[in-house]
Amino acid sequence: MDDAQARRLARAGWQTRIFRNDPEGEADADARFWARMSPADRVLAAWALSQEMHALAHPDAPPAEPGLSRSIVRVIRK
Repeated sequence: MDDAQARRLARAGWQTRIFRNDPEGEADADARFWARMSPADRVLAAWALSQEMHALAHPDAPPAEPGLSRSIVRVIRK
């Protein structure tokens, strides 16, 4: 399979819709798009958007994936 065929196959499942002055219709379509995804896919999409936003905000910084903080704190009431 060449590159053009692979791109054509990938686009086969795409859905497109144009919204002209229809914010409610756009919001409904957006909600349906995210509802069709599994929670794991939504997390992956949110992470990808976070990485993209970080790259846009810090164009000179290397790609960063700091992960979760592993600091442990214990609070004892007196």
